[in-house]
Amino acid sequence: MNERLPSSYHSIQREGTAGVRQSDNKKQWGEKGKVEEKIRFIIRRVLKRTGFGLEIKVDRCGTNMTYDFIHDYVTFDPDRIVQAVSEQKVPVDLDAYVTAITLHELGHAIDRNALLDSVARSIEVFNSKRGIPVQAQYRDPAILQMLIGEEERNLVFEKTAWENAEMLNAMHRFVEPAKFNPIAAQSLGTYEKKLAGLVGKMTELNGSATA
Repeated sequence: MNERLPSSYHSIQREGTAGVRQSDNKKQWGEKGKVEEKIRFIIRRVLKRTGFGLEIKVDRCGTNMTYDFIHDYVTFDPDRIVQAVSEQKVPVDLDAYVTAITLHELGHAIDRNALLDSVARSIEVFNSKRGIPVQAQYRDPAILQMLIGEEERNLVFEKTAWENAEMLNAMHRFVEPAKFNPIAAQSLGTYEKKLAGLVGKMTELNGSATA
């Protein structure tokens, strides 16, 4: 599998000037590899127990985990996952976090038909805003309303996925609710915040138009 090397790799290779020993290089990559394999093991365990035969791919894209509903597989970014665990408002261990977000992606998989049905509208929104600077989009009522509609749909998909994840979690008893619920709430909060921001911009736009 072709993976992009972290930017730190190149600085480590210049050990002649940086004074980094080769053994330190091996140690760092060994630790990264162990974390990646641990995460992959957790994901596989969840897939096996729930009966989902999805392919697992590594994608260092900055998003902790994603379900590709077009091609029906899941991806994960081990570096981002480790960072996300440390960002949780309610402390949680790696195992519980990875299990919860895997169940969330399976929640999207359960809702795959609805996601596929939304593609045409998403393409329409994309084409409408293509080539228009972001700030200009926020000043156009028609485009801004489309963006709000898109975020509203995204939030519905996210809520549905977490509801499905909660159902799977209850069936298989993976993660105790005291750990699962805060992860779900914090995840949904990012989408709710983005939607609220767009609605706020529309309110400001309407206010300036009537002033």
